[in-house]
Amino acid sequence: MVVGDDISISSGGKFTMPEGNVTVKAVFQVHSYGDWQIGDSEHWRQCSCGAVSEKTDHAGSDQDHKCDVCGKTLMEHTGGKATCRKAAVCEICGEEYGDLNPNNHSGKTGGWQKDNGKHWKVYDCCPAARAEEGDHNSVKDAAKAPACMDTGLTEGAHCGTCGEVLTKQETVKALGHD
Repeated sequence: MVVGDDISISSGGKFTMPEGNVTVKAVFQVHSYGDWQIGDSEHWRQCSCGAVSEKTDHAGSDQDHKCDVCGKTLMEHTGGKATCRKAAVCEICGEEYGDLNPNNHSGKTGGWQKDNGKHWKVYDCCPAARAEEGDHNSVKDAAKAPACMDTGLTEGAHCGTCGEVLTKQETVKALGHD
């Protein structure tokens, strides 16, 4: 290959120059490495000329799920359970992740709430969410016969679960003396 008027380079990289005084100016190319190139298991930098440098395996040491060098995500968050008020907490890095779970309540239930025919408890974390909801189950409240000096009661009924009075017992007057 001819490179100038009288300079030629052979395929082996040798060159010849003309006889006499010649000025040689060396031009060195500095590599220009771009951003990290990221593969499944390793990262590297590649020069615009094609040279590769700094090729190493991904490594993460600070429990943030990312390679400390190139930033590739090495694994997703894992573990923990989301509740109605708080996302799951990763067992590796301790960060919250994912969505809330409206069906997993973190609070306690309070006392019985009741209306016509039903009873339930509510969570202190989500007052709109009902727990232990069910129909009333009737338990008979026995009548008590009145005596001379003591009043009596009519038969009644209450819910065996929540205590709601279903049939109120009425007071029967004492019989008195004849």
